[in-house]
Amino acid sequence: MESGDEENQAAGYDQPEDQGEAAAAVAPRRRALRTPREQPSEVERQLLEALQTRPVAPAPPPRSVDELFLLSLVPSLQRLSPQTKETVKFQIHELIYESSTVVLNLEQLEPME
Repeated sequence: MESGDEENQAAGYDQPEDQGEAAAAVAPRRRALRTPREQPSEVERQLLEALQTRPVAPAPPPRSVDELFLLSLVPSLQRLSPQTKETVKFQIHELIYESSTVVLNLEQLEPME
């Protein structure tokens, strides 16, 4: 043993015992913190109830064939320059608009009864 350890033992400062006493003094406090209460408080009960009864988010609906088709165009669209990209997007809007007005015009031409 080193001389410091011998002096501590001679003075009655045995380190393992001192550490053990300190740990024993802290242990009851730790146990007190770990001990669960018999009954949860009103707030805790309400929180638990809210967590257990919360609605589960519904699964998103499956994607349509049209959505999948348009998503397949995204990589090609992203490779275009910004100006070309805007032109292509405008052309897509234009095609859809023209196609939808043709249908509307046909509906208007049908004879009214």
